Amino acid sequence: MLFNLPADYVISKYLQYAGFAKYKKLSNVYEACCPICREGNSWGKKRRSFYLVKKNVICCHNCGWYSSPYQWVKKVSGLNDIEIINEVKEFDNSFIKDEDVEKLPVIKQSIESLPENSINLFDNKQLEFYDKNKTVQIALDYVKSRRLDISINKPKSLYISLTDKIHKNRLIIPFYYKNKIVFYKQEHY
Repeated sequence: MLFNLPADYVISKYLQYAGFAKYKKLSNVYEACCPICREGNSWGKKRRSFYLVKKNVICCHNCGWYSSPYQWVKKVSGLNDIEIINEVKEFDNSFIKDEDVEKLPVIKQSIESLPENSINLFDNKQLEFYDKNKTVQIALDYVKSRRLDISINKPKSLYISLTDKIHKNRLIIPFYYKNKIVFYKQEHY
C-alpha cells in the first residue's frame, strides 16, 4: 500500500530520523546521513542519503536504498500503514478522509522487545565472549563514565546491538512493566 505523502510531512520525518540533515535550496534537495545503514565510520562526516523533493524519492548512495518517502518513513520509524495515515491526518487535514481509513485492512504487527542480536552489558558470559570487541568496550566505558552500573536506580540490564540496521552501536536502555520490556530508549555514546 503506497501513499503520496505531503512534502512537509516527509521533510519533518527526514529531519527527525536522518542525521545531520542539510537543505540545498538551489536544487531543492535534502541531504543527510542515512539512518538505515548508519554509513559505517563516516556518520556525521559524509551525507549520502538524499530526499529529492521534485522526484518524491529518498535514496542512499551508501546502502543503495531507493524508494518512495512512504516506504522510507515506514522503514525508519517502524510505524505501520494505519499509524502513518493517522500521523499524516494530524499533520495535514486534507490528506485522507475517515471513510477511506475504514476500508484499510487492519494490520497486527508484532513488535520485537529488543533490536536483533542484542548483547546484555550486565551479563558476564556475554561480555566474556565479546571482550575483544572495541564497540562493546566503548559502550562499557560509557556506562562506567555515566555510572549507570553503580547508580541507585541501576537498570536491570543495558543492551547494545552490533548488527541491527537502525540501532547499531547504540546503548539501549530498556523499560520494564511486569518483567517484560515494553519500551526501550537508545542513546549515542
